[in-house]
Amino acid sequence: MVVKTETGLLDKQLKILLDMETIQKTEPINRRNDSKKQFYEIVDNLMRFYFTFIFGKTGTIARIGEEQYYNRNISAVIEQFISRRLEGITLQYFHRAAVLGIYPDIDDFGSYWYDDPATRTNGEFDCVIRRGEKFDFYECKYFDRPMTLEECRKEKSQLEDIKGINVSETGFVCTGGFDFSETDGFVLIDGDKLYLHP
Repeated sequence: MVVKTETGLLDKQLKILLDMETIQKTEPINRRNDSKKQFYEIVDNLMRFYFTFIFGKTGTIARIGEEQYYNRNISAVIEQFISRRLEGITLQYFHRAAVLGIYPDIDDFGSYWYDDPATRTNGEFDCVIRRGEKFDFYECKYFDRPMTLEECRKEKSQLEDIKGINVSETGFVCTGGFDFSETDGFVLIDGDKLYLHP
C-alpha cells in the first residue's frame, strides 16, 4: 500500500494564516533560505498565550477554577513567557529604528543560529543586527530591577567563548534599566527607550 502525502492543503492553510498576519515565517539572518532552519510562529501575543496555556485545558480549568489553574500551571512560567516576547519587541524596535535612520548601516536583523564544533554545541541568539560581515549581539532581560555591570560582563564572556562568531558589538536590553552609567563598551537599551518611539 502506497501512502501519498498531501502537502498542498498545508501550504494553502499556511498562506492564509500568513496573509492574515496570524503567523510569520522565521529564519536566522546567518542562514537565509536554508529550509531546514525555517519555521513558523504565532505573531499575536494573545493567541500565543491562549495556545500555550489555555487550549485543550478548558475542562481542567472548569473543574479546579481559574485561580487554582493559574497558580499550578501559569504562575511559575509567566515571566519566561513574557521574556520570550521581549525579544520580539526588541526586533520591532530595531525595525522602527532602521526605518527612521537611527541605525543607517543595518543590513539585516533577526535571530542567529550557531554551531560550535569545538564544544559540539549549537544554539540561537534571538536579537542580532548584521552590519556587512559583522554582527551585533543583544541579550534581552525582562527584569523588574536594574541589570548590573557584572551581569553584562558575564554574558559577554559567555558569548566570547563561542568559536566562529564575528562579534562587532555587544548590547543589552533590560526592562528594569541598568545600575551603571559607564557603558563599558556595551550598547544599552532600557525599557523607556524600547517602548517609546525611537
